[in-house]
Amino acid sequence: MQPYISIIVPVYKVETCIAKCIESIIHQKFTDFEVLLIDDGSPDSSGNICDDYAKTDARLRVFHTPNRGVSAARNWGLQQARGEWIQFIDSDDWVEPDFLSAYPKGSDFDICFTGYTQERHGDKFRKNIPERKVYRESELHWGIMQLYQKRLLGLTWNKLFKHDIIREHQIRFDESLNSYEDELFTLAYLKHVRSILSIDGSQYHYVVYQNLTSLSKRILPVSEREAIAHRLYTEGVGLSSNKEYQYFIKANYLFHLYMAIKDEYKFARKNSVTPEKEKELLFLCCDSLRTDQEDSFVRFLKKKKRLFIRWLFLFRDYTWMHCVLSSSRKKYALKRFFFHK
Repeated sequence: MQPYISIIVPVYKVETCIAKCIESIIHQKFTDFEVLLIDDGSPDSSGNICDDYAKTDARLRVFHTPNRGVSAARNWGLQQARGEWIQFIDSDDWVEPDFLSAYPKGSDFDICFTGYTQERHGDKFRKNIPERKVYRESELHWGIMQLYQKRLLGLTWNKLFKHDIIREHQIRFDESLNSYEDELFTLAYLKHVRSILSIDGSQYHYVVYQNLTSLSKRILPVSEREAIAHRLYTEGVGLSSNKEYQYFIKANYLFHLYMAIKDEYKFARKNSVTPEKEKELLFLCCDSLRTDQEDSFVRFLKKKKRLFIRWLFLFRDYTWMHCVLSSSRKKYALKRFFFHK
């Protein structure tokens, strides 16, 4: 019998938290689902823990594969999935009992977004919740903008995907990437939707473990970040011809360029970018800010961060920008020293 939802869980080096993840799934109030646990060649006991759980619950299927990365694991799960809908869950996260039941049942939407609770070190929480709304064909660009603004679009585990759309258009994760593959997958999917539903839930717990190594925390070299920013722009810009949306997507592209340079200083990286390239990218951001204030990349920054931008781009002068960014490095270093626990 075909399950309603296929839940795909990539598993790698999570022996300390995989049990909590699986327990939270199998104790869902909504029960019409299958769980695909993809052991991505994990060298610890994660795979064995998955096998033990599969012996006690027929809804769990375990696949042991060579280590090829999270994208390959998810793609393998998509090949094996039998459900009408696809849900991704990361193996170091967990979900509340009503997570699946919060999704409306039916096919009156092509993708459903939900919010999440960020859990840091077990006792610090932050909720990111969208408003409950349906965006149809003429409003799709507005829905994408709203979800981008709330930092909900570039994730896969806060969404319910229609399996038929994934199958028909052979949508897959880019296995050559270790960063932003979720966002590119979502953008590829959004090319084929006619309706977007967002619901005001936060039952998914995105857990930031201090001692676990995560590729999502890897600081990318500027050249790699620039290339990804260009891909995100290319994929996103074709979703709508709306003028406001076009401005928005360009601002998102410049935001990535700015963050690439900012991280260079924040983490004191060496020889990742030449002064000439750094100057080029900073001037792109500066010119956008001066000519298009409302639609510049600062819309993606918290308000308290915008004062720094005013100082940084007070003059269109690379020496000045370098001086301001260098002075901020000391603040980042002190913050990491006193608050990194």
